[in-house]
Amino acid sequence: MPEINVNLLEPQQIQQKKRRYWLWIGLAIFFLIAATIISAMLFVGEPSDANQANLEKPGILRQIKNLILSSDRQLKGEKDDRINTLLLGMGGAGHDGAFLTDTIILISLKPSTNKIALLSIPRDLLAEIPGYGFRRINEANAIGELQTPGQGAELAKKVVEQTIGLPIHYTVRVDFDGFIKVIDELGGVDVYVDRTFTDTQFPAPNYKFQTISFEKGWKKMDGQTALDYARSRHGSNGEGNDFDRGRRQQKILAALKEKAFSFSTFFNLGRLQNIFENFNAHLQADLELWEISRFYKMAKNLDYENMISRVLAAGTEQNPLVETNYGGAAVLAPRAGNYDEIKRLANNLFDISLTKTTQNTIAKKPTIPTGPRIQIQNGTWFLGLAALTKTDLEQKGIIIDSVANAKQRNYEKTIIYDFSQGKYAAAADKLSKELNAEISANAPVDISEEPMPDILIIIGKDKAQSSNAQLIKTNAIL
Repeated sequence: MPEINVNLLEPQQIQQKKRRYWLWIGLAIFFLIAATIISAMLFVGEPSDANQANLEKPGILRQIKNLILSSDRQLKGEKDDRINTLLLGMGGAGHDGAFLTDTIILISLKPSTNKIALLSIPRDLLAEIPGYGFRRINEANAIGELQTPGQGAELAKKVVEQTIGLPIHYTVRVDFDGFIKVIDELGGVDVYVDRTFTDTQFPAPNYKFQTISFEKGWKKMDGQTALDYARSRHGSNGEGNDFDRGRRQQKILAALKEKAFSFSTFFNLGRLQNIFENFNAHLQADLELWEISRFYKMAKNLDYENMISRVLAAGTEQNPLVETNYGGAAVLAPRAGNYDEIKRLANNLFDISLTKTTQNTIAKKPTIPTGPRIQIQNGTWFLGLAALTKTDLEQKGIIIDSVANAKQRNYEKTIIYDFSQGKYAAAADKLSKELNAEISANAPVDISEEPMPDILIIIGKDKAQSSNAQLIKTNAIL
């Protein structure tokens, strides 16, 4: 009888091999998904909360099935050779103006030529928000959140669509903390600062200011530094407007792309896991896994060296916007009085020869309506009462120019002063009804505002008593 070779260790060895086999398969799948998301992070991401997604999304099993069967499926807009993604950056929880969008960038892909184009839309652009009239475009996301929590990006998308005359196929929204954590997790980004500048009015917590500065040349930026560089609006040396800020934001995106594609990112599983967790907490987008995979395949072939970068700007006759005043607020409005030129530029974003505005368009007179400059002063010792009233009125579509403290803080009743000599009588009447306050045309002797607002509201204790908000009374001696 032949000898039978019995190896009691063989089943265990087989099991170990099987475990290693499945371990490598699992790692391969994880790496594929990781590479997909990181490579396409300029355009896509998973929603931070399923309840906050713009659209009802299929379950994860169905998404995986769609991913497997998606080899011949096309992204939205792909059949028209133009895929438009809207990137929104906002403060988020714990920041002043949490849902106001500091960053609004249209990212367009042209699959037939592998071209990519960025169009920065300034936050102060005057746009029509359904139900609220003309407002700064950065308020759309915040108003959407007030209407339905989690749906701010959807309203912002609709407003941008009607402003630029293009369909938005995908929307990505990220908050400041998420932006900072992703850059820090990637080990920072390398950015070339075009010119030295200082900003002495950079926002600080509790509506205060701080000073930041940047030196010309290459700079290794951590997350907070990159955010400051991207957000600065009042820099010296020609860096004090939204247009230069838009260009800086695009530079940060380009640097972020370089780091995201790096070898050290793809092969650091701990780093990828941390980035995923950060996405889950701070980023919201409206797409499925198969769409992420499709973006990844496309992203590998994009012509980043010749990326088109444009900013909607004002200042010269070649730019489509003008600086103006609306409802007491400094805004940017279409030079032509309508949005035709902006739509033309957006639709022809890939046409690099399109750099000048036609004289026929410039010749049209602006038709954007204007309104009164309204200031609210706190005539009590209840902190934040003027700001609270401003928020209440702006939610009702009334734009407030500024808030301040009154020289006298002993007003019992709210009063409205109309200094417009009847020009804005209708607006004063509306404010009177909203605030249940009397209107006066006689300015008190202690008011010396320069320039004088068209309408001045001084809030009295009656408003504090009717407010549902928790107000803190100071200990100052009256």
